[in-house]
Amino acid sequence: MGKTQEYLTKKRNKAARKRLSNTIDFTRGVQAAKRRRKAGRRRICEGMCFSLPTPEDPFNDSYKEHLASEKPQKSQKPKSSGITKGSKSSNVESNNEKERVRTSKASIESSLLGSITIQQSSAKNDVTIEPRCPNYECSSRQHQTLSIDNLRVKWKPNCGKCLMKDNSWTCIGDDAFEVAICALLKAKIIKIDNHEKIVREKSMPLRQYINKLDWMFWEACGKGSDILATGRITGMPTHISNVLAVVGHMGQRIGKQIHGKCPLVLLLVHSKEQALEVRSIFRLLKSQLGIHAVSLHTGTPLEHQIKGLDCTEFDVLVATPERLDELLSINAVSISNISLMIVDGLEDMALSGLSDYLLNIKRKASNNVQTIVSSRAFLPETYHICRKLLQDPICRVISDSSMSQSCACISQNVHVLVSEDKRNQKLQKILSHHIGSREKSISSGSGILVLFQHLQSLLHVKGTIQKDYTVGVLCVNDLNEDSQSAHLIREQFRKGQIDVLLATEDCISQIDLSSVSLIVLHEFTANIESYCKILTTMARFTINGVLYTFCSGATAPLASQLIDVLHKCLQPIPPPLKMLADAAKVVVEKKG
Repeated sequence: MGKTQEYLTKKRNKAARKRLSNTIDFTRGVQAAKRRRKAGRRRICEGMCFSLPTPEDPFNDSYKEHLASEKPQKSQKPKSSGITKGSKSSNVESNNEKERVRTSKASIESSLLGSITIQQSSAKNDVTIEPRCPNYECSSRQHQTLSIDNLRVKWKPNCGKCLMKDNSWTCIGDDAFEVAICALLKAKIIKIDNHEKIVREKSMPLRQYINKLDWMFWEACGKGSDILATGRITGMPTHISNVLAVVGHMGQRIGKQIHGKCPLVLLLVHSKEQALEVRSIFRLLKSQLGIHAVSLHTGTPLEHQIKGLDCTEFDVLVATPERLDELLSINAVSISNISLMIVDGLEDMALSGLSDYLLNIKRKASNNVQTIVSSRAFLPETYHICRKLLQDPICRVISDSSMSQSCACISQNVHVLVSEDKRNQKLQKILSHHIGSREKSISSGSGILVLFQHLQSLLHVKGTIQKDYTVGVLCVNDLNEDSQSAHLIREQFRKGQIDVLLATEDCISQIDLSSVSLIVLHEFTANIESYCKILTTMARFTINGVLYTFCSGATAPLASQLIDVLHKCLQPIPPPLKMLADAAKVVVEKKG
């Protein structure tokens, strides 16, 4: 190779490197290699890199054709105007040229910062940010640090631009969620049962072939509220749904140009195997979306992970709670900038004794981080963990309408109180405790609903508590005689203007229980079906649901059925209720 050809090759390589240097992945790779080289921890493949000859290319000449195809066109130089190199005017022109380059760079940076469009809605923390730049590997990945306090990222799942071409799914748009779905379908990580039918009929409604539960989960994630997902084992694997939720979230975060040294998303898993599995899915999506994920688990030495975190930049952090808490305690990593935290498998973590680690991690994250908690079932021991991880209002995603899933994280407190005076005293304690705690908290909501079977008991309780609390009364006579006044009472209760709403059991169908977080059954319901209906329809948007039930001697025939409901919901069964059920069983045997 002559000197001229060598010079041209070096020039072409330099132009190629300059062109590649604009991408964020190339910059990260160069910086990581530089850190490893300085630290003396260079990889084996970085010692000597060369291509082996093949029968098709025995002399390794294929790179010449590749370079020739990338040969840049020569730009025509302006003709000289007869001014010498050392003249004063040439220096003025060079200074003008430098100033022009400097102003162009400043204009580019200002346009990048000005490309963020924020549309604030009337609700608090409801901010939708639309990116102008759809390319996730373009200059929008610059290290712009913007405040994310009081911001909740919103996005909408869609797969309308996922088309079937050459027996494989292809995305014709640039939406991150759609690109990720097509990539996972092409890699056969997501499998569709009717794939052959779709190919044969050339029909492309991809959404109807995806499990309805997973789509409900993604729509809930896109709203920006905290999520309580229960029993998600019938759809696609939970970690795949979580990865796609992260991709949709990251598509908006990257488009908003919020990027820095800290990770943007935190995904907590139970074991090392789950961390590696989730990491492998993100590695598949990295080349197409530019999302870089790092996994941390106890299967790797702590010193190695500390050095690795110091040498790399990443967007998603997949970690086990104990290892992440250990790294946070020594400030090896920071999660102050994350806007999404997913806890995958809370039941397994709680049974393994990782609850304290979860709470420590939550304390070090932002107060407004969107949190998703998923588990096969929620034990009463995990209720306090969920109430510290999640913030109202929440979205519930359940795989079926079973009793155990519908009433997840709703505490059922059953008290056997034979006399009416004791029931009234217990009610007074409940009202004073919960209304006092509600006044101390900033969050506002509906008051306490107390249900009665008999109108006489309702009027007696009203006379004792109306001096201390704002009381509303709703009975069948009110609904029949004056529907407008009944509607006004329901609206005042819904807005929190009434502390206590006293109602008969016949009016339960006229009250929206989805926003009621605390209900007291002053007398047990006439049948177990009414109790189950109240339990499965209350507290749909809150994590602090509580149902108090007062049982008397008249509840004995239904005590065994109530015990079955508590057993299905994994709730503790009080000994007095067992005694009441045993007594009713003895009476039935004697009659028989």
